[in-house]
Amino acid sequence: MQQTIPPRGGSFSVHQTRFYSDCVGVFQGGGCRAAAFAGAYEAAFGLGVRFSEVAGTSAGSIVAALLAAGAEPGFLTSKLRVLDFNTMLVKPERSIFGRRSPWLSFLRPIPKGATFDSVVEVVVMGGLYSSEGIGKWVEDCLQELLGKRNKSVEFQDLPVPLHVVAGNLDAMKPRVWSSRTTPAYSVAHAVRASCTIPLFFQPVEEGTTLLVDGGVVSNLPLFVVTGSERQMNRHRKRVLLFMLEAETQRKRADHIIELLDQLVSLSIDGGTDVQLRFAPDVARIVISTGSVKATDFNHMTKDQVEMLIESGRNAADGFIKKELLSARSGATEEASVFDEHEGYLRITEQIYSTKTEVVVAMSDTRWFWELFPTVFYWRTTNVRVVCLVPPIQASSAESSKEKQRRELMAGLGDVIKELPSLPFRGFLIDKPVTSTSSALIFPSERSDYEPFARFYSGRTDGTALAAIHSLVGATIPKVQEQEATKPIERVEDDVLLERLRKNVQFYRNPAVSLQIEEVDLSKVLLISRYVRAFRYQQIGSLIRAFEGAGLELFEPARVNLLGGDFSIVTPPVVEQTYATFVALEGNTRLLYCLNNGIERVRTVVVRGVQAPLPGKPTPLRHVRITSRKHPPEERITGFDHSLFRDIERAVRPLD
Repeated sequence: MQQTIPPRGGSFSVHQTRFYSDCVGVFQGGGCRAAAFAGAYEAAFGLGVRFSEVAGTSAGSIVAALLAAGAEPGFLTSKLRVLDFNTMLVKPERSIFGRRSPWLSFLRPIPKGATFDSVVEVVVMGGLYSSEGIGKWVEDCLQELLGKRNKSVEFQDLPVPLHVVAGNLDAMKPRVWSSRTTPAYSVAHAVRASCTIPLFFQPVEEGTTLLVDGGVVSNLPLFVVTGSERQMNRHRKRVLLFMLEAETQRKRADHIIELLDQLVSLSIDGGTDVQLRFAPDVARIVISTGSVKATDFNHMTKDQVEMLIESGRNAADGFIKKELLSARSGATEEASVFDEHEGYLRITEQIYSTKTEVVVAMSDTRWFWELFPTVFYWRTTNVRVVCLVPPIQASSAESSKEKQRRELMAGLGDVIKELPSLPFRGFLIDKPVTSTSSALIFPSERSDYEPFARFYSGRTDGTALAAIHSLVGATIPKVQEQEATKPIERVEDDVLLERLRKNVQFYRNPAVSLQIEEVDLSKVLLISRYVRAFRYQQIGSLIRAFEGAGLELFEPARVNLLGGDFSIVTPPVVEQTYATFVALEGNTRLLYCLNNGIERVRTVVVRGVQAPLPGKPTPLRHVRITSRKHPPEERITGFDHSLFRDIERAVRPLD
């Protein structure tokens, strides 16, 4: 899928992800080799990949923790390029055994290639080095990202939920920290413990417990995001796994230190292979790390760091460009849809691959507002949209709104056909004999034991799709010629501003000013901490429409309808407070632009409003994309939606 997006002052073309704009990121352990994750994240971020939850083991937990704290790609790469890996190697000051090891008196001459001192360090101290340096570096980075200087960063401080896994030597099982289960624990402590490679680093003490590298028990911490608890979660998300692949050829060990190193590697890498056998359908970005070893801290050069970063970048870029091959949709679990927002997301994932026709059979057209950019994009690419609906009930309280929606759809060129009974309930995309065909089907009756809907793909569900098409039969009208109209064009600023001033009570005051201005997105805050994944998925198509019409983002525009009428596309609406801007409308567009390198866009800037803001502002980089209908953090006491409803009444928003 090729998507073109125009930043200010130029244009660029990228392959945007269709499946991973709202996913869970899982990072494998790998010691020094984890520098490759910085390049992979940089490429994935640029292609639209966003994490609403992250998990990591060993060095993968470092990356996961920094991403959970809001690190952007440039932060990771810049930190790695100036990092002296030797600072991670701190000589232990005391033994973890609390006394002189009884094994020391039994030591014999050591074979050539392994020093006597190294073996003594391991036997007496419990490891060659302390992982204290790792913990300090992580803490410094977290404090810099979150602006906390006088207190350790805890899991509850992170804007994105995080899971970290280590090994508990006392309990002989995984030790798991997370934003939900251990909110008041130090993130740096958990990451340090997870990175403590056995024998190379001393075990980390937690009370009377000794903790070691999480890779010993689970180098791929998939269980924290796909385990039995998550299987019961009705809002499962796609999981994107980041893996490291070293050279497979290793020479036979010449001495005890090499043998111990290989035993540790076997326990970690062998366990990784077993885990993958039980998760064959999890999408993975596999990064080649050459001959670099996990413990090469004192051998890392700038050239090796750059090699790892570039290898990660290439692996992620190649994966996203071929993601359609990796995003399997035939499994029963992935076919189940558990609320309407997840259903809308499945439809918007098909927006660019749809070729000929979309048939929608629903009891009303409320879905149309949610999918307006998608329907508009289909119009501009000559995809016919047929809507099968029952006649409007005049006695219904929603009848006037339903009539308005149907008129607008007809104005876009959609075919509206009223039927006494519907052949099915859902969305049917393209013919069943094509690989682009798909369907989102809702059950005729809701049940606690059935999913909200089921999604069918032409790549795996051809028989089911053919059966659904047979239900439609002759209900689809023949194609009719329609008059040609320019899809979208500029509209005068005053036309939009007058509607806002008339319909939003706070904007009627003569002291309040409304202007169309270009704003810097780095100065914009959002009221909500979330944007909907299905809305985010559609913004690229809207930007395409602006680009095709030669419009700036997002100057006032009108969507032309058949018969001469039009519908206004509202710019984002922001209120200025000193040097910052708080967005009240257009959150999804602003986040999408920030994520895709578009630094400045046109907005409606409101000044002089005396009423308090309807919620607590959040920096754009801390906003998460969610496929859930009601994220729990949105149900904030005192959150006032009345202003948003007023803006919506003025001009129907697209996001």
